Amino acid sequence: MSKEFTSTEKVHFSKIAELQYLNRDYRGWTSTNEDHLLLLEGLRGIHRSGGFFGVGEFQVLDIALQLGADAIVLGDLDKNAVRKNLEVLKIVESSDTVSGVLPKIFKHIELIDGKDELSSIKEKMTLEGTHTGARVKLAWARSEPEFIKLKTLISQGRVAVAQVDITDPNTTIKVGEYFKSRGSILDSAYLSNIISLDKFGKKSRLQHKGAADALYIAGGRNHTLLIRSGQTTNPKIKQKILEHYPSLSERRNLIQEAMEDTEERKTHYGNKFQKLPERIERVYTTSLFLYAYEYFTQELGDYRTHVNTLLER
Repeated sequence: MSKEFTSTEKVHFSKIAELQYLNRDYRGWTSTNEDHLLLLEGLRGIHRSGGFFGVGEFQVLDIALQLGADAIVLGDLDKNAVRKNLEVLKIVESSDTVSGVLPKIFKHIELIDGKDELSSIKEKMTLEGTHTGARVKLAWARSEPEFIKLKTLISQGRVAVAQVDITDPNTTIKVGEYFKSRGSILDSAYLSNIISLDKFGKKSRLQHKGAADALYIAGGRNHTLLIRSGQTTNPKIKQKILEHYPSLSERRNLIQEAMEDTEERKTHYGNKFQKLPERIERVYTTSLFLYAYEYFTQELGDYRTHVNTLLER
């Protein structure tokens, strides 16, 4: 723990497990540029009963709590992101009510990432989001019921952090052991856009194979729900981009690209790959999504079948 940051000092023995740190010094993009409010809306009504694994920073906790996870592991290849998640979780663990959580998180973010990152996270928490459309909810830091849900899981020893490479099965062994020790399995996983939905070359195929194997080793089953994101292929959104930036049409036919990408995804993924509902009016009201994301769900068993098919080609 950072010596300068002492808001969690009253937690003498933390129940948040640190599963592992790898001998790698990776620095990646972990501060989300996605619209998690749109994602959470798309997942409304979907309830799961087991453990949740999420990549990235602490904003993914909203997904785990909304799905009803009974155990949570936050994992990332960026060691700094893992440590930040740990500190944020300890803030929740050391707080008696939700009222002091957000100010402590803001203080910590400013301390380790600076004022610009603090301004960014505050902007993402607004209904308008950032200029690229990124939004986060952080209900567990603003709502007493959601705060209690998370704190209860922490107090029961059912929340952990880990440095993992989701494409390397050797790094997810401890995640699987953790879920098993809690009497749970990996029932849902948020993978963001770690592995491109639209790249199927030899290197990407091997990454997909590694990810499928890693998720099973992490405790996954055929019915495990995967939640992933990719750049939008919606022609309506592409048309809006052209309306804002007509000069793009001189270099790229975005509408044609969207149609081709849609057909390619159907070819590779079939009907087992479900796109979550979109709200087009949100996408282009006050924000311009040059990198508009769509969200998809797929069962792990179907993902593995798809990967094996790719490897046979």
